[in-house]
Amino acid sequence: MTVQARESINYYQLHFTSDNPHIQSREADLILDSTITFHEQDLGGVIFATPLWRTDHKYPLFDVEQIFESVYDNQSWMPQYQTRIRRDEQGRLLTLFSEIYDPSLQTWIPESRLAAFPHGNSDIYLDSMYVDGWSEETYGWQRLLTVRNKFNQQDQMIESISMLHLHEVITLKDLYSYNSIGHNDLIESFLVDGEEDIPAGRQIMGYFNGLLITRTTSSADGQGGFVLESRETFFYTPFSQPDTIRNFTWDPENNGWKIQQMEQFTYDDEERQIERQTDIYHEELQDERYLLQYTYKEEDYLETEALFIYDYESDIFIQDNKKYYYYQGVVSVPTIPLVEQKLKLWPNPSRDFIQMELETPALIQVFSNTGQLVKSQNWTSDHDRLNIVALPSGLYHVKVST
Repeated sequence: MTVQARESINYYQLHFTSDNPHIQSREADLILDSTITFHEQDLGGVIFATPLWRTDHKYPLFDVEQIFESVYDNQSWMPQYQTRIRRDEQGRLLTLFSEIYDPSLQTWIPESRLAAFPHGNSDIYLDSMYVDGWSEETYGWQRLLTVRNKFNQQDQMIESISMLHLHEVITLKDLYSYNSIGHNDLIESFLVDGEEDIPAGRQIMGYFNGLLITRTTSSADGQGGFVLESRETFFYTPFSQPDTIRNFTWDPENNGWKIQQMEQFTYDDEERQIERQTDIYHEELQDERYLLQYTYKEEDYLETEALFIYDYESDIFIQDNKKYYYYQGVVSVPTIPLVEQKLKLWPNPSRDFIQMELETPALIQVFSNTGQLVKSQNWTSDHDRLNIVALPSGLYHVKVST
């Protein structure tokens, strides 16, 4: 038997996005202050929630953002990561420094750092980028990745060199080609071995009305040819946002494409993404199906993000978790779910009576595991136990409202 109670939570400031339908500008009117993700459960029409993860966002300087990530454990928030990000006046990433919390030492340990150098006024392209990782063995930074790009007179990227610093440095080269109207239609990849460029693979892109509709990836066969590997197809809404994206792998036995994944997007009247369904197909295992639903506070500012997982036995989507977004300077906030909290009760399990430790009068409600209310009782100082003799054997949830 699980006892659940109402717990108030103080929400701080917040700003974080990860794979969201809209990414807010650093100069946005609303600045994200914190997010909290819950695992939620509907009991008798009342939503109870167990906190899972949290991010808090601070802005010590105009161009600096600090992100603190925590996990909920043993009725409290435990720090996990902190990241310091610096951006330029266009909001482009310049540096990122991440640390991981060591609970045994109760201190922060460096984990990784990144330095990015934007190309001209571009919001997309970089001239170069460096990623370092912290080594406990040498107690210093070690280079993990180096990227250097080249551009032509039309400001199109024509070459990208990536160096992976493992036990030995592995150098990869990508060459970019463009069609007559300036769309990147070919990327040729090479493994650089001294002065020799060894073909590794290629990507061929197709366009229609200026929108990417196909991307086909092949790998080099070592004999001057290429072997098909994967293919993506893109379909769009009338307002040029993704409608359906399909991913295929090449099946040499059947000499055709085999679907691996499909994503479908739904938008509201303001052309904001409100749903994204992902289907992942397996040959031997059960297929997977996920649904993300978004609600907005105003304009493109996210209010909630809920993840549902499809249950093939019951043929319905079941909510797994829900993320709430909170912004600086905003008085009204999304409805906060009741937070599940374990209380003192004994014996558990029990056949007849349960004793509970409550300091104030409360309404006790007992729900079956299907969410049906099976018992309700006002608890006062005159009570010292809860009678459950009439309840059949099973798992029950107790809601305590004070």
